[in-house]
Amino acid sequence: MSAPTSVTSDNEHEPTAADAYAMAPEPVARDTREQERQLIGHVLANPANVSDDVLALPSEHMSSPGHAILWRIAVERAYAGHEQFDAVGVMNQLRDEYPDYPALPDQAKNYAIRYGFGIVGVVAETLAEEVSRGHAARETERTLLAAWQRLAAGYDQQAREIMTSIDPDAGVRDHWVTLAAAWDAARRDAENPAAIIPTPWRGINRYLEGGMRARQVYVLAGLAGTGKTASAQQVVDHVADELGRTVAVFSLEMGQEDLSRRQMSTSGRVPMGEVMRPDLRLTKESTQAVNSVLERIGDRVLIDDSEELTVSQLRARARVAVRRYKAELIVVDYAQLVDHDNERLTERETISEVVKEISRMAKELRVPVLLLAQPNRNASYQGRKLEMTDLYGSGALEKFAAGVILLNKVMDEDADGNPIPSEFVDFDIRKNRFGQNDVTVRMLADLSRQRFEELSQG
Repeated sequence: MSAPTSVTSDNEHEPTAADAYAMAPEPVARDTREQERQLIGHVLANPANVSDDVLALPSEHMSSPGHAILWRIAVERAYAGHEQFDAVGVMNQLRDEYPDYPALPDQAKNYAIRYGFGIVGVVAETLAEEVSRGHAARETERTLLAAWQRLAAGYDQQAREIMTSIDPDAGVRDHWVTLAAAWDAARRDAENPAAIIPTPWRGINRYLEGGMRARQVYVLAGLAGTGKTASAQQVVDHVADELGRTVAVFSLEMGQEDLSRRQMSTSGRVPMGEVMRPDLRLTKESTQAVNSVLERIGDRVLIDDSEELTVSQLRARARVAVRRYKAELIVVDYAQLVDHDNERLTERETISEVVKEISRMAKELRVPVLLLAQPNRNASYQGRKLEMTDLYGSGALEKFAAGVILLNKVMDEDADGNPIPSEFVDFDIRKNRFGQNDVTVRMLADLSRQRFEELSQG
């Protein structure tokens, strides 16, 4: 009897999405060998100058056994209190403890010399996150590939077992707490002086029930020229000067030089025309005002003016600002300029993911985040105020932000009855998780000194 003829579909040999995924070259995001070399070299060369966040990286996250060994040695020496790179000690330790890896001693020396002295702590934080992210991607890929292979061979049940065999506790900390423990945490938060950071304006604070709360994101949005950055600078001045707190500012649009000039205008009430002069020629009064600002808040305002920053880099650097420099407020100017590590996302998906990650950052660091945002390019605002739906990622802002304040210029009329902007700006609160929604505080805008003065409380 002849063998049965197999029946195949017309598209049996066409590559599927799973085929394409399995056969694709390894993306850079998963190949973290270079980041591992840099990180190992940095810790070996600077054992006394590495944050606990970096040292907490598990050796299992390294992509090779050799790198895992080098990382364990580097971390051990950092925790042992070594203050500088001891090439002889490291190489002898590797030869004694890992004789089956004869190349490791020279690798350790080369990594430390090549990478150890050109990396600062904040970059080490970013490298550690990239290594962990690459490890997670590789682990996910291995699981998917194994399941796909069993599925392609016709073993549906085995494929399901592989997909459901992932340890649900792997990499996940226990989030369950009792009600009593949760209430204790709430009481500790209430007693924490940083639990609520008030703004410079009483009306805004009244509607926000005191100000910006720790662990929450507050969005400040408006068209160009409404004073988003100026209002954020006034918040920075108030928090650093009146409250004596440290503030970390991520300025992705403006360089540190321009930002410092504008902050001097806000904090010292120096006319913008003076501080923006190329030669910085200031009057005697303005020079005294600038010196006063430097004495009051010069060391309490941290500036990161990176032109390109992914959200994971932002989180790593914010973590350093909070844990090392004791920052109690994070300001990001502005949301649409923060990149996502996944370059395949659309613009709308990117801003949504960025807002979500910044929200997670606020919860992790237990500080409020003031996030500036731009409206959609295609939106038309003639004859009406800016609304929530005009913002990029409005759905994510609605979901993750505790408060959204929209800046709208108050319009007047010229002699011919044509609309012209007045000197007033409305701060419209359109999202307020802890207070009243759809309320307005009108401000007098003195943009020549980058400040807003409150006229009323709603």
